Amino acid sequence: MDTLCITPEDDDLLHGRELISGIDYTPGIALTINSQKLLTEKEGYEAFLYTLLRYWEMSSCTDLTDILSGGEYVEPGRPMDTAFWYYWLDALTYVRTLGPPQLANVPRQLALSDKRIAIEGSQTLTEQEGYEALLYTLLQYWEKTGKDDLTAILSAGAYVEPDTPADPVIWYAWLEAIATVRRQGPPPLKELH
Repeated sequence: MDTLCITPEDDDLLHGRELISGIDYTPGIALTINSQKLLTEKEGYEAFLYTLLRYWEMSSCTDLTDILSGGEYVEPGRPMDTAFWYYWLDALTYVRTLGPPQLANVPRQLALSDKRIAIEGSQTLTEQEGYEALLYTLLQYWEKTGKDDLTAILSAGAYVEPDTPADPVIWYAWLEAIATVRRQGPPPLKELH
């Protein structure tokens, strides 16, 4: 199995997709995230799944630490690779226009949970808090499990019935990450060497 991740060149334009029109997706541009637009916890959860799915489909990479290394802040509100912020905004657009992601092509890695829950998540958060919660969810998953395969998260988070994830642990991890953002602020700054 090839463990190297393929880095997308010039973003999605090579794949025939247009992202949000009018946005410069060039990595490294000066950007400070400060969006106060609101979304619900459920929209954020679904955008979280879209972001992971999109990254996996674009890059063929299953290593969630790649998302963490690119998405983490190097300065307050400034991700190492600004493309990750735009992936997040694009994912929110998908949720709002297409509904929850269809994850039929994601390899199933877990048995279905016996304790299924239908999620609601009507509390609101800002787009920036959602982005930071995405990073915390990945970071906490990686720290708690020692696993770095983002398809495992997608498999667990995929809906098996309307609004019902295969494993509610991912939903609870998402809510915990939102609480962490509100309590502690964004994830610690990445140290550049």
